[in-house]
Amino acid sequence: MPVLDSEEWTSAVPYTLPDNMLVTYIAMLTFTDNPTTIPISWQVVGAPKPEDLATVLVRVLQAGARFSPINWHSLDPLAIVTHIDTPSVSSRYSEPQRYTARLLGDVVYGRWMPNEIMKEVQSVNHSCSPDDTCAICLTDMEPCDNPVTLYCGHKYCLECIKSFGKAKLNGDLTHRISSVELNEAGQVRRARVRAEGTDKRCPICRRLLCGDLLDPYYNERYRSLVGLRLGIDRHEAGGEVTGGTRRGPQLLTDEQLRFECQIIIDKTEGTRESLLEELLQTMRTSSQLGFDVKDGAKTFSVKEENIRVELSISASIIYGTENKTVLHAPQWGPVVVPIQVKDVPILASLSPSSIFTVVPKAVVRTFGLKTKPITSSQFIDFSGKHVDVAEVVDEFRFYLKNIEICLNNAVVLKNEPSFVKSVQLGMDFFESALWTRCSVRLQDGLYVVSDGGYTSHMFMKDQPDELRYYSRDGKICQVPFIHVRDLAGETSLPILSLPGDFSAQCGECQWCCRYFPCDGMLKYDDNNGGVSTREFRYYCDEDCKAKGMATRSC
Repeated sequence: MPVLDSEEWTSAVPYTLPDNMLVTYIAMLTFTDNPTTIPISWQVVGAPKPEDLATVLVRVLQAGARFSPINWHSLDPLAIVTHIDTPSVSSRYSEPQRYTARLLGDVVYGRWMPNEIMKEVQSVNHSCSPDDTCAICLTDMEPCDNPVTLYCGHKYCLECIKSFGKAKLNGDLTHRISSVELNEAGQVRRARVRAEGTDKRCPICRRLLCGDLLDPYYNERYRSLVGLRLGIDRHEAGGEVTGGTRRGPQLLTDEQLRFECQIIIDKTEGTRESLLEELLQTMRTSSQLGFDVKDGAKTFSVKEENIRVELSISASIIYGTENKTVLHAPQWGPVVVPIQVKDVPILASLSPSSIFTVVPKAVVRTFGLKTKPITSSQFIDFSGKHVDVAEVVDEFRFYLKNIEICLNNAVVLKNEPSFVKSVQLGMDFFESALWTRCSVRLQDGLYVVSDGGYTSHMFMKDQPDELRYYSRDGKICQVPFIHVRDLAGETSLPILSLPGDFSAQCGECQWCCRYFPCDGMLKYDDNNGGVSTREFRYYCDEDCKAKGMATRSC
């Protein structure tokens, strides 16, 4: 998508097919006063029902169609269905039109799906169906082997997986698959693994091995350094045992690094070291920028360290007294990106300031997402007000183009504000990648390139308006942003924060590896009255505790 000034967008970006469908469907009425306006097909088979229109829209999106990146037309269809209940918008339409717009908006954001789509959603099963052969000892498991199914879905002999988890290895502890044997059905029969890195993983899928299966020394050694890993499946490149969390282009594969260099420095030739050094130098020089921001009648200058980019808001917010900080909004409005949940495309917003991903209750119901009633009193919103979390989604799985992402800490709010219309991807989403780059226009001619605050913002000219997601298995995902104009004037932020020291407040479930505030977890005293957080073992709920304790007692 070329970089255009706002005046150019008006004529250069036409409606896409989904845009046209929204405009046309909202305008549809049952014509009774003038039969000549009724299409012949409608006279034969009847007018389409709103549910039929919604089904066709989903099919078009499933086929790969997408909404326009930005609409400067007088009728912005995506903004209309998003803000149809706002008085200034709803007053323009009749009640049948408002009903259709509301229905289509719910479909676009995943809050509701027509019956035909719901049948397909209910048939999707993401769970593993492992065979009865232990991938470690290569024997068919009998009841006497005490087969145990890990939280990732793979089954092993209890003693095999315990021996594997508690084996004392020289050096670091990650197990990476070096070869895989398949049976006649194409299922994993045996996974040969080699040791490296900083943690232990399931030999088949490389999900983290739960703490209850590990030697206590190694369990404490690397799990005490979780820090801001946010409960996602950590990767050895994301941090070192002694170094904590690292982020930046150093983590990228050669292909990913060259892709990023092509965009930022327009160069792909050279050694990895030379490209990396030039990219880092560009990042340093382009971050040293300040510009003027108005606060009422006053104008003051802010530098890079005083700016936070928030992709989910429609107007910039200035806070602080002497050393003011700007929560800057994209110039073209809040951004959303298309994701796929159980093979259904929906739009999700992005908030690099929110500690966890937020999933609306309606989305949980629509897709039948499994949840756990884990709550916490520690969460606050951007203004410092308490936020009640009702439950967490037990593995929120979705696709960003061809990359599958699984988040363990996506939360559901108890009292949802009216502006929580879509899934809001938070810091845990950004942490799930090796590195992410959000490139968005701040003001005329000026773009900011950020990665959620891990490295300094870059201020540059003529950048693509997009998200670049570099996955941990070497994939590259480039997703153009879709901007939704704010027709409601809402400035509230569904942002979750945890005040104070995040790592001191949270514990990791010893069975499913979820990382969550301690007051929402079950605490098991592993040292008969120990007083430090490290001496306690935590579990999400009684189910996780029962599974974890069963493996420890056998």
